[in-house]
Amino acid sequence: MFKAILDIKNAPAGYPLCFNHQCSRCQECLHYQVAQSKTPRRPYGRTVLPTAWADGECKCFKSAEPQELAWGFNKLYEKLLPYQKSMARSTLRLYFSAGMSTYYRYHYGEKVLSVEQQKDILDIMSEYGSRDQFAFDNYVTSLDFSW
Repeated sequence: MFKAILDIKNAPAGYPLCFNHQCSRCQECLHYQVAQSKTPRRPYGRTVLPTAWADGECKCFKSAEPQELAWGFNKLYEKLLPYQKSMARSTLRLYFSAGMSTYYRYHYGEKVLSVEQQKDILDIMSEYGSRDQFAFDNYVTSLDFSW
């Protein structure tokens, strides 16, 4: 099993940290592992609150295992007819709901798509054909610092 070397420098600014050592899954959680790797010098910041932990489960759990992340949408549209490309692109832009700039950040790799986001996008694209025909332009195995 690959174990990534964690360092808070790898986490984006403002990444929520968790200090709940009583959580049964803290050793598997990226929020906890980043917090333990190097305590920030600031006396404030985003944290996972104890209220996230209920009935032995944390609502904010994030696996510290590397994930296959993706970016780029050109290959998604390759096998579509021109009118389908336009409709699919509009639907994906709506999925990001923050407008064109968010869409393009994922398209050009400024941001990477989490496994959940990839599934959602492939579900959207399945309206235009078989899920097997769609792929993202680029994939990388890395820690998933999305919230």
